Amino acid sequence: MTKEEMQELKLVLVDVVETRLARTEEVFDSKLTTMEEAMDSKLTAMEKSLRKDMATKADLEEVSKRLRKLEFKVEHDMDKAIKVTMDGHAILNHKLDLAIGLESRVETLEHKMSAVEYTIREQRTGVS
Repeated sequence: MTKEEMQELKLVLVDVVETRLARTEEVFDSKLTTMEEAMDSKLTAMEKSLRKDMATKADLEEVSKRLRKLEFKVEHDMDKAIKVTMDGHAILNHKLDLAIGLESRVETLEHKMSAVEYTIREQRTGVS
């Protein structure tokens, strides 16, 4: 494999990684937008409920508990989304590392092949 072919292979691998990364980011952004919209609607509902129930301290404590649960849910959902994105990045990095390792193995094999060819030529010229 020539250096130009190796460069082309590198470029193709980089394009694949960038494409997959873009897809992962699009999915993450889409899920995040959906979560934000859901959270906005939940918060709007909570605000309406809060306005109705502001009469007593017990009602305020209930709203506070609900908000804490909602915050925990948002944090949990965000942590999951971030973990999915990080896993995607880790997989892509692993594949890129494998591709780079393959390049190194190809170079080593090229050197060994050159040595074998040289040895064969030496033997042929020594036999003739």
